[in-house]
Amino acid sequence: LYDTRNKFKIPKISKKYIKKLLNKKTLIFILLIFLFAGNLYMYTTGSFAYEYLEDDDPWTHAREMKYISIEKTLDVDYTRPVNYLDPYPPAYSLIMGILHQTSEEAQWTLKFFNSLLISLSIIFFFFLVQALTKNDAIALSSTFILSMLPSYLSHFIWSHSLIPFLFFLLIFSYTTINKRNWWILTTITTSGIFLTHSRQVIKLAILAAIFFGFKWLYTKKVPKKIFKATVVGFIISLSWWAFKFTDFIRMITESGRNARIISETLPETTGMFTKLIKKIPLMFSPTGGSATRAYTFHDFFTATSSNHINSPVGWGMVITVLLAVGLFILLLKFKSWKKQRWIPIVLLWFIITFLLVNSATFNLPIGLAAFRTWMLLAIPVSIITGYAIYWIISLKYP
Repeated sequence: LYDTRNKFKIPKISKKYIKKLLNKKTLIFILLIFLFAGNLYMYTTGSFAYEYLEDDDPWTHAREMKYISIEKTLDVDYTRPVNYLDPYPPAYSLIMGILHQTSEEAQWTLKFFNSLLISLSIIFFFFLVQALTKNDAIALSSTFILSMLPSYLSHFIWSHSLIPFLFFLLIFSYTTINKRNWWILTTITTSGIFLTHSRQVIKLAILAAIFFGFKWLYTKKVPKKIFKATVVGFIISLSWWAFKFTDFIRMITESGRNARIISETLPETTGMFTKLIKKIPLMFSPTGGSATRAYTFHDFFTATSSNHINSPVGWGMVITVLLAVGLFILLLKFKSWKKQRWIPIVLLWFIITFLLVNSATFNLPIGLAAFRTWMLLAIPVSIITGYAIYWIISLKYP
């Protein structure tokens, strides 16, 4: 934009210039911004449609957020009936407590920034799929599906809004870790996940281990940078857990409906760790979780006009059909899995999350709060369905 006299000059607006400016990548990013803006509008409109917070989680996070903004500390009394701060993993409440500086209204802070986190995850999902598949079209169609999928996140305010957000960052950082200093993102994201939720971290660890295992299998070398960054991230998280572990064990053994079941069968003098051992089978029950139930084909195939407030379910007829097409095509392309290494990873993600969602349906030996796994099942479903759309369009326009 400079001439020889170092003065600004206005480029000639020609058809050739416009065509060069509006290239394929530019158009993709414009569409991505529209998807982000559309989701932000949808989530914020839903959040601000009423002048109150939903019961339970949002109220608790509002209290913890306000506490952090006033007291400037994470330390509280764990004996409170409902506690999402100390020794509960504090990441979400900490973030909201810092962001509360932007507005005096607690509701505005929670509703807007919770919606922003979810909407930003849509952008991060695009870059994740792009890094996995090396295909912009598949990434864009997958992102579109995730934006429309009923069983992804709602505008409900709780720490789980951070889970997909961080997972997309984690896997993307795995794909770019060999670049200079990208291991820092992996380390920070890993420690953030360990400090966000105590049970969802188990599911994310399984999905991340699948990626790690296939990378090891394909390269025939241990992904040392990923391993080191994960270990360092975990050690960083110990700056919280090392001092809160005993209180956390006491909290999970003395709170919740499972604790009441245990207290009825054990004497009051029973030790804390004995109670924990007794509670483990209940914690990992296939029917565990406040909204977990046995799902039917109708729950997947039909997109209802009303859904669950916190963790919605269902795909809808169109997405279910496209998912079936995508699964069929990817299984037929078995011989190309060595070149398209993302396929077995995503297929295994789908199998694992589908089984976890249906832990009560199939009466599996263990479960991990099935209703909270819908948001993770949405990830492979969106990628497979996005691939199906790409494959169908490729047939029509070779």
